[in-house]
Amino acid sequence: NYQKSIELAPKFAFAYANYALALYQIGETKEAMGIMRNTIRKYSQFADLRAALTAVLWANGKRGEAESNWVAAVGLDKRYQDLDWVEHVRRWPPMMVEALANFLNLK
Repeated sequence: NYQKSIELAPKFAFAYANYALALYQIGETKEAMGIMRNTIRKYSQFADLRAALTAVLWANGKRGEAESNWVAAVGLDKRYQDLDWVEHVRRWPPMMVEALANFLNLK
């Protein structure tokens, strides 16, 4: 349970990231985006959530904001340009991978 991991380790940014990704996967887009934004506000150098927020913003038609987050994300970690890495190493859920693919392919 991702909420429990946040309770146990509130300073572990990946607990928030995984929770936000899971929420997006089940269609809780607004809540996922809120967690992403709040976590990035606290951990501005967190490439994982910047890349995820890019995908969510793009999917919601916020193109300019998505592109700004993307510049920051790949400046911090270029691996997010590789969908295979995102899917099989970082293990993002399918809907997040698809959203990032749509951004990368300008769909």
